[in-house]
Amino acid sequence: MQGFQDAGDALFPEERTHLNAPGLRLVSGNYRDLRFASGDDLYLLARNPDAEDRNLYAMQYSKPRPCAIPRVEWFATAHLSGLSPAAVAYLEEPGAFKGTIRFADTDCTLYPQTVEEGQVIDGTPEGFVIFHGTTLAIARPSANAGQNAERVLRDDVEGVGARVFAGHHLGYSSGRLIVFSPEWRELGTFGNGVLRGGRVGASLYFEDSSGVHRLAPDGTTVKDTVLGDGACELAALEDQWVAYYSPCAERRLVLYHAPTEEKARLDLAAHPAEVRVRPALGSPGTNPATQPFWIFYLRDTDVATGLGTLVMRAPDGTEHELGEQATLDRLEWIETPDEKYGYAIVDASGDTGSYRYFTAAGETLDLATGAVRYGPRLVVDFDGSVGRLAAVAKDQLSVIAERVPVWGSEYRDRKDRWAAVFHDFDGKSGKLSILDGGIDAAAQAYTARGVPDFPLKTIAPSVGYYRTAFLDFVLPGVIYIANHDPELDVGLLEYRNLELGFTAQISEGVADFVVTADDVLYTVPHGNAAGIWLLQAK
Repeated sequence: MQGFQDAGDALFPEERTHLNAPGLRLVSGNYRDLRFASGDDLYLLARNPDAEDRNLYAMQYSKPRPCAIPRVEWFATAHLSGLSPAAVAYLEEPGAFKGTIRFADTDCTLYPQTVEEGQVIDGTPEGFVIFHGTTLAIARPSANAGQNAERVLRDDVEGVGARVFAGHHLGYSSGRLIVFSPEWRELGTFGNGVLRGGRVGASLYFEDSSGVHRLAPDGTTVKDTVLGDGACELAALEDQWVAYYSPCAERRLVLYHAPTEEKARLDLAAHPAEVRVRPALGSPGTNPATQPFWIFYLRDTDVATGLGTLVMRAPDGTEHELGEQATLDRLEWIETPDEKYGYAIVDASGDTGSYRYFTAAGETLDLATGAVRYGPRLVVDFDGSVGRLAAVAKDQLSVIAERVPVWGSEYRDRKDRWAAVFHDFDGKSGKLSILDGGIDAAAQAYTARGVPDFPLKTIAPSVGYYRTAFLDFVLPGVIYIANHDPELDVGLLEYRNLELGFTAQISEGVADFVVTADDVLYTVPHGNAAGIWLLQAK
């Protein structure tokens, strides 16, 4: 019988349908703000809910015996070669990201070395990348008090950025760029009198006193290609495009298509940063000077606000003014064999403006006011805190949800089967609802049908802000903290299996949780159930 059972399990693996609530308590105690750290083993890091307790508590995940690193306000971790626990670099000063850097590990060993007035930039197997003064160095803690913790990379650095392009890092020194590999190996110094730069794809573009350059990974080094001698006013545009004046004195606009390296000279009185191009239907899409393109640009721009008159140039050269006080933020253009239309923000002031529909013939219609210029989704009627989550189809606007924050209002599973929408936000908590197929799928169906229908199914009426996640690899569902108590910042941890359609409660008094590839960990900071708990799917 056992043999048959094993064969059956192999042919028809058991589907995981639920979590073994309340799970296994890994360790008792008062903890919240759970994080992971990697050494040779996996470690857990947590805080005490008492605001005056600034210790950082660390424990090995497989054998959780908590210890405390004292007076930790800010910290970073790294897996250092030859050091079994995870390494910790931290600051004791409240509210600071720069100060006296101290070192410890997740066994709560305190190391004697310090770095004054330093900033932690990155972590490597060799040590922490530290920037202090004009020195960029890799610092590795040691139990030897007399040992220098630093290996200096450069001692003439004025600024530094991690993972700027293709995993490469940048330093800035005396008007020149210093490029480091992803492992922080110096690859070279580039430019002279660098003024500005930007990333498009896997390449970095920069402007210096000689012109515009492209830096691109080339095996174990980077290649510097001059795009235009004497070029200026570089702007890295969206997706695949870079723009600049060349020659600078003549203000001749050039658009560079990064994938094909084609250059297009445009007879256009616009600043390089204030142009967007969209290939016409059927166009190769690589050269707006020789191929049919829709070109959008700002004219008569106000230097103080960056706003101007939005102009659309059709492939036949016809131009239409679409609105004043306009921005290129949220510009959208849709072209099908049957229709040509788009959307833009005009009459802007501060972070918002009017959301305007326009056609290829230059006809316009305002669909909403208070449209937010930034954020992952269209939010209208924004009052500075919340607005209305919206979608558009041609010249119709439909409201998906009310009182949504610009950020943290949408959660999606990795297969885009559902979206969880956080709405009716009161500043501390809000409703959580499910939209089958997700917002994009619903918007496509809405466009096809012309019916403003976004049926939200509310699953929890009071969920904490940023207290929602999809379970993805664990289960086909979403987990969240309901019945949110804003004073204690805890609530009821629940999950909803979206395939089977049931909701299950896990534990009261939960502060936060972390979803891994196989499990869920959560913290209960107060009461008889206080501790860190492990949930597994069954």
